[in-house]
Amino acid sequence: MSDPQNTQGTPGADEEADTASGGAPDESSSKSTDEIIEDETTDEDGKPLENPSGG
Repeated sequence: MSDPQNTQGTPGADEEADTASGGAPDESSSKSTDEIIEDETTDEDGKPLENPSGG
């Protein structure tokens, strides 16, 4: 059972920390940040996506 006095987000012995309390995110991808950015900012031919905002 959790400690009602515990306001610091530290999990009890039978509890897990959630992401909101600082738990580490899941390792869902083996891609580097640069690879993810490249995928999100280029089309399938490797050309930059158009930026409709002009920025």
